[in-house]
Amino acid sequence: MSLYSTPATKRGESPTERGLAIIEAAGLALAVLLPSFFNARSTFSFEPDRMALLRVLAIVVAVAGLLTISIRRPRLTPLRLAVIGWLAIQGIATLASVSVGRSFWGSEERVGGLLTSVAWALFALCLPVILSAGAVYRLVAAISLGSVPVTLYALAQEIGWDPVRVAVAPAQPPPAVSSTLGNPVFLGGYLAMVIPLTIWLAWSGQRKVAPIALAVLQMIALIGTEARGPWLGLAAGGVTAMLLIGLATARRRWIAASLAALALGIALLVAPSLALRPESMESLRRTPYVGRLAGLWTSTTAAQRLLIWEGAARLVASDPLRALVGYGPETLPLAYARHYPPRLAEYVEYLNRTVQYEVFMFDVQVDASVQKGNEQIAEVMYRVLLRSLDYAEDYDIAELEIELEHEGRLAEFERLCREIYREEWRRVRKGSQKYNRASVLLHTLDPRTYPGPESWLDAVRSRPARNLTVSQFIERSFDLCARRRPGKAIAFIVDEMGQYVARSQERLENLVSRFV
Repeated sequence: MSLYSTPATKRGESPTERGLAIIEAAGLALAVLLPSFFNARSTFSFEPDRMALLRVLAIVVAVAGLLTISIRRPRLTPLRLAVIGWLAIQGIATLASVSVGRSFWGSEERVGGLLTSVAWALFALCLPVILSAGAVYRLVAAISLGSVPVTLYALAQEIGWDPVRVAVAPAQPPPAVSSTLGNPVFLGGYLAMVIPLTIWLAWSGQRKVAPIALAVLQMIALIGTEARGPWLGLAAGGVTAMLLIGLATARRRWIAASLAALALGIALLVAPSLALRPESMESLRRTPYVGRLAGLWTSTTAAQRLLIWEGAARLVASDPLRALVGYGPETLPLAYARHYPPRLAEYVEYLNRTVQYEVFMFDVQVDASVQKGNEQIAEVMYRVLLRSLDYAEDYDIAELEIELEHEGRLAEFERLCREIYREEWRRVRKGSQKYNRASVLLHTLDPRTYPGPESWLDAVRSRPARNLTVSQFIERSFDLCARRRPGKAIAFIVDEMGQYVARSQERLENLVSRFV
């Protein structure tokens, strides 16, 4: 199917064909580069850097699209109508958002606002171009090729070696595999979508060895994520595909096999919870990989999800108009806060009522660094503490803020940042240029101590790497809370701690010896 009403000729013979070639090249580049693109110095999330690449390629597509549209008018296919409708809904939701700026630009952590939606929509509108003239195979091959570095990085993390931050200490295995996507659930979801395409590539192509080998490695990496949702999604998708193919081709064996696989899968998920004793069930939950599925219905995470869904249902029912137009892209944290699950909220309220606590809640599997495999639990908790108290999560930047705050010069430092870079320091400190800009600001603030724009940066580079001990973490926690949460005690509520220590006896011993 071509983008235009007249059939496409050889690419490059006219401005229109050159535009089509550019659009296809940008689409293939997106499939290859986007999954592997990340900034090793990102402190919270990899999405801002990845979405910047998406927007740049979207601009290329937009320019090439304008070039072709000025010559020939494209057809409105059902796909394009659906994309335009989706984008219109996004625009209405942004205009009606409880935070229009956040919905338009996207949050600092995920950058998933209207601009990002427009970038994705541009590629979706041009999808017929990418898929025209027999280019389906090229697109699937590009997607599979883009998964190669992601898969290899995940396998390296699985065996205890992180190429970004050297080798992992044997006594401290890394957290759940997350590769270049920065989160095991994101990685699992990506692989669950790519694996069927890689299998199709092996099925339909002449060269089968490489795609089959890649599909096997992708499966191993998917298992290493320990993300149950992607596991179940891939299994459900495979069974559904088998059933649909069987129905479409009247192959009874395929239909029977898909129904048998569905029944077996449900039995394997439900039977352990019904048949095993509590102590046997607990032992099964501690088993690597299998334990994730065994605790699907009875784990703390399952109860937490039910509470979250309960809060989401109350959020939808609280305002009928908002149920139609939404609260705006990227505004869930703002809208959901009023409908937080009552059981957890009541527990925190009880702590605050009994003793004035500052409660820090986090999921250790999510917050454990993907860049630092030998990170101990104290370091994970310290980063959560810094984030909750509105310090930078990067240790060096946080130390700078803490020192300036102690000297009473942090406000002046932030004012200089607004004057020089026209941005708030809270945004600058999350970017890839945070070290360079902090060094320039310190030179401007105190030229006697920092005689050059790179003086502080050079000092940080020459500083030896240091690991945070538990005693230092405890001391720093009380010190920082005394500054920013005066008069309050400290409580940490940690989710997925059992899964964090399940695969490492050293982690369990470290936890017990230092916190009990």
